[in-house]
Amino acid sequence: MAMVPMSDWVRSTRWAPATAGGGSQGFPVECPATGDLGHGKPLCVPQEVVASLLADEIGVFVPETRLGKCEGKTLAVSKLWGAHSLDIQKFKSDPNDYASESFQSAIRHASGLLPFHAWLKTGDLKDAHVLVRPGTQAFTYEVASIDFADAFSWDNSGGDVAAPSANFVLAVDQHRDPQRMSAIIANIEGITEQRIRELVQQVPDDVLAPTDKDRYVAGLVARKGKVRPAFQAVGWL
Repeated sequence: MAMVPMSDWVRSTRWAPATAGGGSQGFPVECPATGDLGHGKPLCVPQEVVASLLADEIGVFVPETRLGKCEGKTLAVSKLWGAHSLDIQKFKSDPNDYASESFQSAIRHASGLLPFHAWLKTGDLKDAHVLVRPGTQAFTYEVASIDFADAFSWDNSGGDVAAPSANFVLAVDQHRDPQRMSAIIANIEGITEQRIRELVQQVPDDVLAPTDKDRYVAGLVARKGKVRPAFQAVGWL
């Protein structure tokens, strides 16, 4: 089974997060070999990496987060989302851009992250954890989520699934797109146990113990069929 590649990183002064602070005792880093910039998190490492791998598989925007080494420690490195760090809170400072049709379209597309968060049981959902960058075409945007430090907090049963709180920026009425959410739920429902296990197994055992890997997999499998009913129960689909 292929493991997540691990690069060497050093602390950086070439960028700063849009909002000061942040969990997991993170700090800006750069990779001397590639010039990549990122946010290094020495705590809750497996949660961040597995969430990024699952996001790539399901089709939602989460900055690429992989294992790295910095100052002799293993950490999760979330690569910079765009040329500069820009979160929703900072983006709102330009009301014209925020109200533009192109941005409103992007944030409705990003509502696909809501079922993803429900599936992973991400608890710390707030506007500072929603990032914005220019899209691949002119006058477009892409919106991503960060910070999965408290995700995967279940036993082997997977526990109950609930829709995120409606006071989260992606969950307010005008930002929810039922078709987009339903499409992402279908992707979640369609991922096989084997594929989930393959992704989780990419994290080395010394970063995520085999018993926790089994717990992650069992919970993700048990929860994937509960997301749609949870969203139907609150009238979001």
